[in-house]
Amino acid sequence: MTGESVSEPTSRRNALLAIAVGGGVAGVVDILQAFHRGGLGHSKGGGRWHAGAAGFPPEASAPGFWVFFLHFFIAFSAAAVYYAASRRPPFLTEYPLVCGLCFGAGLIW
Repeated sequence: MTGESVSEPTSRRNALLAIAVGGGVAGVVDILQAFHRGGLGHSKGGGRWHAGAAGFPPEASAPGFWVFFLHFFIAFSAAAVYYAASRRPPFLTEYPLVCGLCFGAGLIW
């Protein structure tokens, strides 16, 4: 048994934990911002959620579950993309908080 095979489950667990924490925090913060802006309020007729914050066009409306599902799917996908991209350049692993915040700010705009 080599040293690499022993660390493989640990590194996979760390990757999943980083993606879960990053995606969860990003999703919660972003959805709180959407509620604050009024982007997820109920529409007047039909009782459906506005879906602009979840990746739908702002004029579309979708059931609340799908809005939240897509919202967090986008957040977890962005966290996975960032994690995969951050394995190569050394400055991304040396300054993970600053680079992660810059990546997240770039996604919002």
